[in-house]
Parts: sequence; C-alpha cells; structure tokens
Amino acid sequence: MIIRAKMSDHLLKTRHTSFMKNALYLLALLFLFPFLPARAAVHVVEARNFFYAPASLTANLGDTIRFVRIAGTHPTQSSTGAWPTFTLDASLLTYDFIPTAAGSYPYVCTIHSGLGMVGTLTVVSATPPCGPSSPPTGLSSAPATTSAVVSWNVLPNTQFYQVQGRPVGGTSFRKRTTTSTSVNISGLTPGTAYEWQVRALCAVTDLITIWSPLTSFTTLTLREQAPALSTQPALKAWQNGSSLVWSCSNCPNSGGMVRVMDLLGRAIAPTAMLPAGDSPSGSFDLLNGVSGMVYVIGDFGPFPISVPVHVYAQ
Repeated sequence: MIIRAKMSDHLLKTRHTSFMKNALYLLALLFLFPFLPARAAVHVVEARNFFYAPASLTANLGDTIRFVRIAGTHPTQSSTGAWPTFTLDASLLTYDFIPTAAGSYPYVCTIHSGLGMVGTLTVVSATPPCGPSSPPTGLSSAPATTSAVVSWNVLPNTQFYQVQGRPVGGTSFRKRTTTSTSVNISGLTPGTAYEWQVRALCAVTDLITIWSPLTSFTTLTLREQAPALSTQPALKAWQNGSSLVWSCSNCPNSGGMVRVMDLLGRAIAPTAMLPAGDSPSGSFDLLNGVSGMVYVIGDFGPFPISVPVHVYAQ
C-alpha cells in the first residue's frame, strides 16, 4: 500500500510538472506571436493564351511571385533585368521569383507582346506591426510662427501614440498623447528650432515601442509668416478731368501691367504695360461718355490688386 501511494504521488507530481511546462510554453507562444514576422505570401500569375492573369499585381517585399503556365509557350522577359528570361511551356510549368527590393517590375512575353501580353509587378515594403523595436516612421512637420503640425505614418495594431518635443538643445520634453497620426503643437516661439519624436502603445501586448529618431523643424519668423502692413502693395486711383490717374506704393518695379475695366469686365482703356524699372504710376485717357463705377487692376506680382473708382462723364 505504501509503495502504491508513493507511486501515485510520483505520477501526480510528474503530471503537474508536465502541465506547468506546457502552460509556460503556451504562454511564451502567445507572448511572442505578435512579434513573429508575417509569413510571406505566394502570388500566382497565370500565363494564358496571349495574356497574363492578373496583368497587374502588387506584392510585399519578400513575397513569392509564381508564374504558372496554363496554355501556350511564353518566353517571359523582365524589362528591368530582375530575372533571367524563362520560357513557360510543357517542360517548364512554373517559375518562382522573390523580389529583394521594392519597386516596379514590368515584364513581357517576347513573342506575344504585340498582342498585349505584358504585365507589371509592383513590390512595396510592408509596414512592420507594432512591436518594441518598431516605432512609427515617416515623420514630417509643417511649421508656422507659433505652432507646427507634426505627423507620421500609421503603425498597425496601435492603441495610441505619444509625441514629445523641445527646443533644440533643451533638457526637458513636452509630451502629448493622441490616437491620430498628427498633432498641432502650439505655444512655440517664432524663428526657433525644435526637435521631436513619437512612439506607440501596441494594442495586443500593451508594450511601448522605442522612440523614433529625433527630427527637427524651425518655426517661421514673423516676417516669413506675413509682411508688415507698411510693406503691403497699395494701389490708388482717382479721376483728374478726362484722365484716370493711378499710382502704387510698395509695388515692385520689376514690371507688370495695369488695366481699367467696367462692372461687366470690359476693358474701357488700353492696357498699360510697365517695363521693369519704370515707376509704378501713370494715367488713362477716359473715353467720352464713360461714367459710373470702374476698377483699376494692377498686376505687379503673383496676385493682382484692384481699386474701385467712380468716374463721371466729361
């Protein structure tokens, strides 16, 4: 009886130990599963009578492209030399190509290309899933004077992102949390260089990625943001007898033209062309009987400026 009891205890301990080992193994698999690399896919391109199906295909880097002969004889040539020309026929039913670089891979059947038997393979770099060593990528910024919009690419399987920034050379960061892929950072100083980075909290594992590399931007100065009012071009016009006189202050002397139009957009005087270096001022002779509201329009740069004038018949 004593021996049987000891044997039972031994069996229970053995089963318990085995159960614990299996449980730990399963937990390890569940923990590691989100970070295992995605299995490469196999994409099939069929070579049929006078066409490839599909003729256009997008695949991830590392995927396998399998050309399969369905009918006919088709020497398949890469237009970029990505693979040696192979002939799909009764002796070669399949051919595998695994791209090693992202890009476009056009190809043709050398004896049926005139009948439209051409194809294109587009290879893209797959975005890695959220993991401790895979921070967000594609950081960019659009600064203004006292603010900046910073953005980045979507990172799959992410709960939210954390952004931190500081003046270049600063010692402490300001942090923001968002579920979007962009943040508008306000309260910045004009004409100042800032650096920032982003990281993500992964959805399944609750793990946080490392910070992305620091990237920088410089806010605009007030002069870059908008010219002072005193430097804005200003067009003036007034009637002087049978003439319509005009002048423009703060206008460039790099040339341009000035027009006079009525409310219907019809020219009521010949356009004045100003060669570069000429003073931006002049006059128009008003035709007999012209009266009412007209517009003097000056084209001195990328944006025309205009001023209304009420003229009276002389």
